[in-house]
Amino acid sequence: MIARLHYYSDKEKIMSLSRTKGKLFFEGAQVHIFPDMSPEVGRQRAAFNQVKTKLRDAGIKYRMLFPAKLEITVDDSRMTFIDPCAVERFINRNKSSSSEEH
Repeated sequence: MIARLHYYSDKEKIMSLSRTKGKLFFEGAQVHIFPDMSPEVGRQRAAFNQVKTKLRDAGIKYRMLFPAKLEITVDDSRMTFIDPCAVERFINRNKSSSSEEH
């Protein structure tokens, strides 16, 4: 089934609920909800996969914004990146500064 929503905020609410509720079922069958995106946007988002793994390992909170932006939250401040290489530099700088503190 494909649903077309008139308001972007409705899509965001549905996606948020699908993440927080866990598995969804309809008449005994599991239902999966995916946002529709072009192959190009998918490639742009996939370019962040390695840095997202490093962020998870470092315990840094992040989220992906549409179409392909990565938002990082550190010490209640947010930074947004459109380039995975810039995120990599940020991670390396943070590793350097945290190792100097110890």
